[in-house]
Amino acid sequence: MSQKMLRIPWIDELRGLAILAMILHHICFNLIYFLELSVPWLEVFLESMIFKGIQTAFVAVFLCLSGICCHLTHHPLKRAARVFTGALAVTAVTYFLYPDEAIWFGILHCLAFCMALYAFLKPYADRIPPRIGIPVFIAIFIFTFGIPNGQILGLALPEALYRGGILMPLGFPSPTFQSL
Repeated sequence: MSQKMLRIPWIDELRGLAILAMILHHICFNLIYFLELSVPWLEVFLESMIFKGIQTAFVAVFLCLSGICCHLTHHPLKRAARVFTGALAVTAVTYFLYPDEAIWFGILHCLAFCMALYAFLKPYADRIPPRIGIPVFIAIFIFTFGIPNGQILGLALPEALYRGGILMPLGFPSPTFQSL
């Protein structure tokens, strides 16, 4: 069997679960915020910390799966270009429908950026054994988790990092950043 035909079932299953969760999330979000249906229990749930935790967990799963799949692909830049094309389509559609809340940098933009970055860092990343890389990744994730909110481990970061929006792909959104 060729390398291209090999599948890793648990990755496909987890990816399918993450996609179903994303679809369900967007259906609920659209019912409440676009169709303006009054479903009080759903509105309360979508604003709850439980939902925020679930949402964060599925985004993390989605990003990790993307990283695994990016590592398995032979053409990460082509993959990044395809995802970025989809991201640009989302930006165009949301700009046309909701110009004040267009999605300028969403999950697809993030995935495309990370895939392109990985393509350039792959020769260095391949030298890191997983038993070292995984704990280091988790530590970096915990250390940098507060960056979008202006802090690292409770310490305030310089406001200059958040001006202009050029560092947004690295987690430093400008004060005027707005996304649907």
